[in-house]
Amino acid sequence: MKGKKRRGFIGIRGGFSGILSRPLSVPADGHPLVVRVRSADGSIDLARTAPAPPDASSDTLPLVADEKRLIVNWKAGKRPAQ
Repeated sequence: MKGKKRRGFIGIRGGFSGILSRPLSVPADGHPLVVRVRSADGSIDLARTAPAPPDASSDTLPLVADEKRLIVNWKAGKRPAQ
């Protein structure tokens, strides 16, 4: 992952933020995806089930993770002009 450490503020500890991007092909068979995020030291281990992609187009599944939650929502990509 590429990222940087965020600073804390008045007793609120900082964290890390970054981007990890991996292209993959997901079959359009209607099965949900299980997404798991785990830290190298094992202190964070989160999983969430994302619904099947909306269609066979090139959509993106952004992930937002912190110490206690993982959010996954499909984001539609640009559609080819017809």
